[in-house]
Amino acid sequence: MEIRISRRRFGQLAIATTTIAGFSYLASKTSAQTPGLTIAGISSRGTVITPDSSRTDVSSPSVETGDASDTSDTSQQVIISSIDLPTGRSQRGVTSAMPTDESISGFAYLIDGTPVVAITPARTTRRKGRNPTRLSFPGISRAEVTVSGLTPQQRLESLMVTPDGVLLGLVANKNGTPPVRLVEVNPNTGTFNVKLSLPSDQKYSTLAICPNGTIYTTAVANGATTLVRINLAQASVTPLVQLRLNNNSWGNGLQSLLCNNANQLIAFGAPRYIQPNALYTVDLGSGAMAKLVDFDAARVAMRTT
Repeated sequence: MEIRISRRRFGQLAIATTTIAGFSYLASKTSAQTPGLTIAGISSRGTVITPDSSRTDVSSPSVETGDASDTSDTSQQVIISSIDLPTGRSQRGVTSAMPTDESISGFAYLIDGTPVVAITPARTTRRKGRNPTRLSFPGISRAEVTVSGLTPQQRLESLMVTPDGVLLGLVANKNGTPPVRLVEVNPNTGTFNVKLSLPSDQKYSTLAICPNGTIYTTAVANGATTLVRINLAQASVTPLVQLRLNNNSWGNGLQSLLCNNANQLIAFGAPRYIQPNALYTVDLGSGAMAKLVDFDAARVAMRTT
């Protein structure tokens, strides 16, 4: 029996086959070279109670909460889930809580496996006695630590831990505007030291370090997102390639950037007006992104088990 396939259908099948093959390759590569490595995601969900006691569900894993008024001290759940790359299935794990007028601005795992979360109050919150920007350790019997040295309009974001256990992050304005500084953070005291001031002509977010020691970030300007290499020893910042998805410029920035033990970059985010976020491989030569799997989270980090 002869089966005829239209050119359009053939193209769809080819794209699907390529995506599945790439997904399987990354999963096997990660599994083979990084035993016990898991991608974990963090999100915040909860209920906002208005003055008339009516309830409005909040079910989006948003990174930045908007304006917040002095209504109440209601909380939202902070949920850490993990995703299995070969199957794309996620599993819910640790939960904690934070006020509804706060957002998750950074997420990482310390070298001992402790989750660390940067929590930032909304820029316009009017809640009395609001908390300062701080480091939280969900699921761990460890007191929260206030991040010192920030102005009310600044936040600590894009946490990352180096192979030798140093916690790094970005200090930026809450509205995303420059200047942005790469800092080393002491998770025990909340103090930080500036390692590098990034160029002030672009917005920077995300940090990732590969086993070969290369540090990457991303810069957003003029509707494009550019992969950038950072060399702390030389205090240099080098733009590499613009990120692209399906031959279209990726202009929405990223929520997180990861690098596995095979030095493969993995981006996490979503195109504008698209939900949920998803994991993508990134080609270092071309900037081409290939979608792996949707993951309903606000930020992601790698952990070993």
